[in-house]
Amino acid sequence: DDPEHALLVLEVDGAPVGYAHLKPTPPPVCVDGPAPRELKRFYLSHALHGRGYGKALMAAALDRAAADGA
Repeated sequence: DDPEHALLVLEVDGAPVGYAHLKPTPPPVCVDGPAPRELKRFYLSHALHGRGYGKALMAAALDRAAADGA
């Protein structure tokens, strides 16, 4: 329950089918920005691969990171 971590859950027909876990992290020297985020985990049910769900979940993760200042 760390408020700086974000867990985005993808649901299809009310069932969880994927998630993205973002966390703040000290960046390597090649990364700049005010508040970098690490994509710690990313999972999508294999049955949904190739159907656009992963792309949508990644877009939501990037939007959340941007909203958090990344």
